[in-house]
Amino acid sequence: MAKISRFESRIAKLSCNPEDFYKFITNIQNFGQFIPSDAIKKWQATEDHCSFIINPLGEITMGIESKIPYTQVVFKGNALMTNDFSIAAVITENDQAKADVRLIFEAEFNAILAGMAAAPVQRFLETIILEMEKFDKWIV
Repeated sequence: MAKISRFESRIAKLSCNPEDFYKFITNIQNFGQFIPSDAIKKWQATEDHCSFIINPLGEITMGIESKIPYTQVVFKGNALMTNDFSIAAVITENDQAKADVRLIFEAEFNAILAGMAAAPVQRFLETIILEMEKFDKWIV
């Protein structure tokens, strides 16, 4: 029986305020800035949807499912044409008036797949968090 598996990133400390981060990532074309180009192929995006190929998962499609201004953006996607997932960017303001972000990945996995997916999902989240921390061109 499949159950919801949840994976969380560490908290990223960004160089922008929560409003600028929110405005930037609510255009999903900008999400590609955080995925290293050598990790994906065939990146295609509009403001609300994207698709790309990542080995060994194959094609991934993703869109914005919901938004709460300046505090959360939820992306919903599909991998392997059968596994739905979501990635929530939870945004808070730190004491320097900058954005702190935690990514939360959820997907329905059976026990075997959950075990196999844990390390790659954590690496994927850490890669995105690192790229967000390095990024400095937030104004759209």
